[in-house]
Amino acid sequence: MVSSSPNGNFYVADFTNNRIRLLTRVLPPPLVSAGGVVSASSFGEFPSAAPGSWIEIYGTNLAVDSRQWSGSDFTGVNAPTSLDGTSVSIGGKAAYVAFINSGQVNVQVPPTVTPGTQQLTVTIGGGTSAAYNLTINPTEPGLDAPPAFKIGGTQYVVAIAADGSYVIPTGSITGVNSKPAKPGDTIVLYGVGFGPVTPAIPPGQIVQQLNQLTGNLSISIGGVNAGVGYAGLAPNYVGLYQFNVVVPQVPSGNAVPVTFTLGGVAGSQTLYIAVQ
Repeated sequence: MVSSSPNGNFYVADFTNNRIRLLTRVLPPPLVSAGGVVSASSFGEFPSAAPGSWIEIYGTNLAVDSRQWSGSDFTGVNAPTSLDGTSVSIGGKAAYVAFINSGQVNVQVPPTVTPGTQQLTVTIGGGTSAAYNLTINPTEPGLDAPPAFKIGGTQYVVAIAADGSYVIPTGSITGVNSKPAKPGDTIVLYGVGFGPVTPAIPPGQIVQQLNQLTGNLSISIGGVNAGVGYAGLAPNYVGLYQFNVVVPQVPSGNAVPVTFTLGGVAGSQTLYIAVQ
């Protein structure tokens, strides 16, 4: 009888000699591709990151299997720093590992990484990749705007209305409940990399209380400043920010720009919602 373990080893039952024999798989070392580390692709896909932000690592031999974390991988509210033998170090600190496969690993940058150029490595089994130089900034903010929300060449931000519909032109994505927002409506946006909150909630923990972003955030819709009712980490998530935004009085349009500044610095994404 033969069985395998998550790290790729095999156990063979030798009934003749009453032994269980271990066959250890020799794994090739992981390799991080040139230019293969970016902030979460749905949130701007920037070449740099920030403490607590999410990044995607691309390469080869990064994992022995493919899966995302599950509840059993957590220790209480604390996220895992290894999945099935794959771990990531950034500036000598253990990152929190959310997803693995042989070509991609998604991790949250640990909280105490110092801004500047830091070395990132991926370890699997006994092998560690060559160091990849990653630029760490104090913040690296991006709003959720996945490729599926790029409609007719226009990139819409994921904005959710009170009834759960998406704030994009009606019927613009097949099977997705969508409609324009109206001035006065509260819509919810999501982001990563926006920096510390108070009370402090460390990266790698499931958020269990309301909190407030410490950085000075301003959000505009159609060039008009929008009221922000809540700006902080989203409860019951890890490293995801939530912004409850009141749509100001602006002209109707299927592509009304959404912009933000954090600490007086403008975000670099070009994003839109629909307003009626």
